[in-house]
Amino acid sequence: MWKDVKFCVFDAPMHPGHYQERHQFASSSISGCNPNICMVPIEPCLGLDHLQSKLNEITKKQGEGIMLYSPSAKYTSGRTKNLLKVKAYIEEDVKFVK
Repeated sequence: MWKDVKFCVFDAPMHPGHYQERHQFASSSISGCNPNICMVPIEPCLGLDHLQSKLNEITKKQGEGIMLYSPSAKYTSGRTKNLLKVKAYIEEDVKFVK
């Protein structure tokens, strides 16, 4: 069972560079490692139609959504305006009142 588990790396937050540099650093760092460790690929967003097409592709494969990251952004802990999660459905926080 554990042989089928994959650890997918998408960032190297301790690296001082911007997102593309951190992604490249992480990719080269795991190169040749255990085949169960993989790099999440990045792809430039070419516009709204491209985004919707990719989102449809991902959700058809049971994926949750797409993370849009500013390629020149430095790492920021916590919530940031440099990262946007795009999902195919609407999600809201609600407060139940008795």
